[in-house]
Amino acid sequence: MELSLSRSQEELATAQKQLCEVAEAKDNAELGLRESERRVEELTVLVQEWRERAEDARSMREDFERALEKARDAQYDAQKQAEEYRKAKDKAEAEKRGAERFSQKQEAQAKKDREMALASISAKEEAERNAKKASEAFEEAQRKLKPGVQPVTSPSEAQVDAIRKSRQFREGAFHVAVAGLTGTGKSSLVNALLGINNGTPDAAPTGIQSTKSVGRYIDTRRNYPHIWYDVPGAGTLAAPSWHYWDEQGLSPFDALIVVWDNRFTEVDIALLENCVRLNKPAFIVRSKSDIHISNIEDRMRDVLDADPTLTNKDRKARASIIPFSARAEYISETRQNVELSLHNANLPSMKVYLVSYRAMVKIVQGDKNMRNVRVIDEFDLLNDIWALRRAKGSTSRMHNVRSNTAPVV
Repeated sequence: MELSLSRSQEELATAQKQLCEVAEAKDNAELGLRESERRVEELTVLVQEWRERAEDARSMREDFERALEKARDAQYDAQKQAEEYRKAKDKAEAEKRGAERFSQKQEAQAKKDREMALASISAKEEAERNAKKASEAFEEAQRKLKPGVQPVTSPSEAQVDAIRKSRQFREGAFHVAVAGLTGTGKSSLVNALLGINNGTPDAAPTGIQSTKSVGRYIDTRRNYPHIWYDVPGAGTLAAPSWHYWDEQGLSPFDALIVVWDNRFTEVDIALLENCVRLNKPAFIVRSKSDIHISNIEDRMRDVLDADPTLTNKDRKARASIIPFSARAEYISETRQNVELSLHNANLPSMKVYLVSYRAMVKIVQGDKNMRNVRVIDEFDLLNDIWALRRAKGSTSRMHNVRSNTAPVV
C-alpha cells in the first residue's frame, strides 16, 4: 500500500505539473492570439493607407492626363489656326497676282489710249496736264507728311560720310542702330545687348530720362566689335515721324533694329521700307514680351474664374496650362500681326524676334540661374546679329575680327 500510495503521489505530481504546463500553454496561446489581433489591426490600417495613397495617385494621374489632353487640344487648335491663316494668305496672294495681271492689262490699255490721245492734243493741253500732275503730286506729298509717312530720299555719298564721321564710326566695327517709336523699350534693349542693368552709371537712360540724341555705346566684351546706337524715339518733338530716317541719319548703319511694343505702326513700316530700298539688314523686335504674356495670363484667369460651369477640379486643371496657352497665343498673334502688316505694305516676309529685357540681360551676362526667366527669341536675335556681323566682316575684310570665333552668350 505504501508503494501504491507513493505511485499515486508521483502520478498526482505529474498531473499537477502537466496541468501547470497546460495553463502556461493556454496563457501563451492567449498572448499570441492578442498579438496576432494587434498585428491584424496594424496591417488593416496600413492596407487602408495604401489604398488611399493609391486612390490619390490615380486621381493625380487622371488630372495630369486631362491637362495633357487639353494642352494637346490647344496645340492642335493653334496649328489649325496657323493652317487657316496660311490658306488665307495663299488665297490673298493669288488674288493679288490676279489683280496685278488685270492692273497690268489695264495699264497697257491706258498707255495705248494715252499715246493716242497725246497724238491729238495740243501743246497747251499737255502743259496743263503736266501742271495738274505736279499739283497732285505735291498734294499727295503733303497728305503723306501729315500721318507720318516718310518721303523717300537717298543721301549722297558725301552726306553718308559726314554721318559716319559725326557718329564716330570706327574701322572694323559693326554699327547697329536701335530705332522705333518712343516708349517701346529701345534703351532697355541696348542695355540688355551690352549686358548692363538699367539705372547703372554706364547704362543708356530709360523712362522719363529717355534719349533725346543718338547715344553711342561700345561693346567692351572680347570678340564683340559692336557699337550700339540708341536712337531717339519717333513721334516726339525731338524726332518727328515724317523725317525720322533722314533726321537721325540712319542710312550709313550696318544694320537696324526696329523695336515695337503694343502696336506695329506706320513708322515701323516706313523704317523697314527704307531698309528694303537700301538693301540694309533689319531686325524686327517686339519688346516687353514677359509683360505682354503676363497680361494675357491675367485675362485668361479672369475668364476662367468667371465661368460658373466649371468644377474646382476642372478649373484647377485649366489654370495649370494657362502659362503655356498665353505664351502660344502671344507668339501666334504677334507673328501673324507682323506678317499681315508687311503683306499690306508690299514688303517681303521678315522674322520677328520676341524678347524681354530681363531674359536678354541675363543671357548676355552669362547668368546660369534662368529657372524663372521666360526665353523666346533672345538667343536667336543674338546669334543672328552675330552671324550678320561675321558675314559682313568676311566680305569686307574687317580688321581685328576673328571670323571663326562663336558668340559668347
